[in-house]
Amino acid sequence: MAENAGELMQPALGVGIAASKTPNLTAARLRSLMTHAAFGLGLYLAARLTAALPGA
Repeated sequence: MAENAGELMQPALGVGIAASKTPNLTAARLRSLMTHAAFGLGLYLAARLTAALPGA
């Protein structure tokens, strides 16, 4: 989990906007894209599950 914190907080950790100051720019951006996609999918699935609950 700690290694993923860099992708979530890149600007705050000094690696620049969109990881522009990292040594391997493509890998950092792909990791960030995958992290954001997984988070978005989790939000979507949680919303669908919540909507399917009785009384929701």
